[in-house]
Parts: sequence; structure tokens; C-alpha cells
Amino acid sequence: MRMELIDSTLDAVPGSGLRLLLQTKIWERENLPLNNSLIPLEMLLFLAICQAEGKRLTVKGLTSSSAFSVLGAGIHMRRLEREGYITLEQDKTDRRVKYILTTPKLVKLLAAYLEVLRTSFGQLPRHAA
Repeated sequence: MRMELIDSTLDAVPGSGLRLLLQTKIWERENLPLNNSLIPLEMLLFLAICQAEGKRLTVKGLTSSSAFSVLGAGIHMRRLEREGYITLEQDKTDRRVKYILTTPKLVKLLAAYLEVLRTSFGQLPRHAA
């Protein structure tokens, strides 16, 4: 596996923090629905933070608070919805407003991601998911 090659290559290099960072990035690429882009990661983390704080995130709120384009966000959002990580819910009083909601599949994945980060870097709060 790739991790064994990376481990043996980095054994001669001081700085286990770099090794942990690289291992974490590989885990992200292999387990998170990134599709070779950091846009979905930023979207999912922003969504998880909003929901943890009890806020409802709208599609417009997501795109206006991020550095990526509406088109780029839309492409990734549709893919994440198709793959079962998020759902979209239309506002009952204003049909133009759509809320982005996490699914149990995403909650489970983000919990695993937080555990990887905790293991690698420590000191992350347990209630962050």
C-alpha cells in the first residue's frame, strides 16, 4: 500500500508532524468525497459547523460565504446530494430558499474524519461533529 512506501521514505526525515499531515491528506483523498477538489471539503466542513451551532444553511448562504463560484458549488452540491451526503429541503414559506442538510452518511464520515484528525494532531474537542 502507498502508506508503507510513504512511511519508509519519511523515516529518514525528521519531523513526524509532516508525516502525520501527509497521512491525513492521503486519508482525506481516499475516504472523503472530494473528487479531486477542495471545494467539497470546505462545503462539508462549513455545513457541519453550521449544523453543530444550530444554524440552518441555505444554498445561497453557502455560496455567498465561500471563495468558490456559484457554478462550482452547484456542481459539487449536486454530486454530494446524488451520493447521499446531503439533502436539500425547500423552505415552506419561500420556495426560492433551499436548505442544505447533512445525512447520517455524512455525519458518520465526518466523525471518522475528526477521529483521524484527533489521532494525528490531538486536542480536538469531542463534541465538534
